[in-house]
Amino acid sequence: MDSKATWVNAITALMPANARVPIHFPTDREALDTAMQTFGRVDPKSAKILWIKNTLSCESMLASSAYLDETHRRSDLALESELAPLALDSRGDLIPVF
Repeated sequence: MDSKATWVNAITALMPANARVPIHFPTDREALDTAMQTFGRVDPKSAKILWIKNTLSCESMLASSAYLDETHRRSDLALESELAPLALDSRGDLIPVF
């Protein structure tokens, strides 16, 4: 199997799960950029993305700016910091926040 060709086909079809094998990238930045391509016609700035520590620890999370209005409308959500760009190291990997 040509892994790279399989991944490109699955991503182009907007169905990465159909590759049936894990798709991996050298950096987190490349993985995030590719994931954003699978959203279809969604403007990346309006994409609702969450970064949670794990599914057993959802008390705190990082959220994309598309969640800001919802955070203000809901009493069960609290904004803990100001908006900031995603923190990546010089290689392009996410800097751990949890």
